[in-house]
Amino acid sequence: MSTPSNHTPAGLEQFTLFPLLPAELRLKIWRQSFPPSRTIVLTPNPSTTQASSAPLPTTLSVCSESRAETLHHYTILYRHEFKSRNTLSTTTSRSHLQPICINPVLDIVYFPAHDLVWPGKGRSKFNEWISFLESRAPGILSRAKSVELGGLDWENTLYLHLKYQETLKGKETGVEYAGQGGACKWEELNYGVLLRLGRVREIRCRYAHEEYWGNFEEQLEKFLGFHGEVWGDNGRPRVKRVV
Repeated sequence: MSTPSNHTPAGLEQFTLFPLLPAELRLKIWRQSFPPSRTIVLTPNPSTTQASSAPLPTTLSVCSESRAETLHHYTILYRHEFKSRNTLSTTTSRSHLQPICINPVLDIVYFPAHDLVWPGKGRSKFNEWISFLESRAPGILSRAKSVELGGLDWENTLYLHLKYQETLKGKETGVEYAGQGGACKWEELNYGVLLRLGRVREIRCRYAHEEYWGNFEEQLEKFLGFHGEVWGDNGRPRVKRVV
C-alpha cells in the first residue's frame, strides 16, 4: 500500500503545456488575469499617492502575447507628453512620469473636483488636458461607464459653479459671464467635462469632509438634465454620494 508523499514535484511550479493550448483559450486565460475594476485618476498633476493607486496590469510584462491582449483592452497614456499653453515649465516628478493604463469600460474614471472648477487659466489647462487625452486615445472618455468626482467641498460645490449653465441654456457659450469667463463649448464650462462622457451611467460624488450636507447631487442632476441630447435614450446618468 502506497503512502502519500509530502514531496511536491518541481514541475508543478510551471505549466509548460500552456503554449500548446488553443489560442482562444490562452487569450481567455490572459483576460481572466486582468485586474478588477480600478479607480484611475485623470489629472495632469497627480500626487504620488494618486499616480501609484492603480498599478499596471501584470499581463503587460508576462510575454508578448499577454501584452498584446492587454493592450487590446487597455490604453496607455503618458502625462509627460502633455504640453499646456498655460504652463511655464515642464514637470518631471516621479508621479508625473507614471503612465496611465486604463480600460474605460471597466475602470472608474476619477476627476479631482478642483480641476473641473479652476478659474481662468486653471480650467483652460484642464480642458487642454482633456483634449490631449482624446487626441491620444479617441473615445477614451466617451466609452467610460462610471465616473467619480473626488475632493468635493464647500468651495467647489457652490451653486454658482452650475447655475450659469441654466442661465446660458439657449445662448451662445462664447459670451463672457461672471465666474467662468468665456467658453467656446458647453464642455468647457465648470463640470462641463462630464458632457464628453455620453455613455457614463453613474457619477459618484466623494466629499473631502463627511459633514458636508449640501445638495450638490441635486444641482448636478439638474445640470446634466439640461443636456439630454448627450445621454440619448439611456437618459442622464444617476448621481450618488459615496463615502
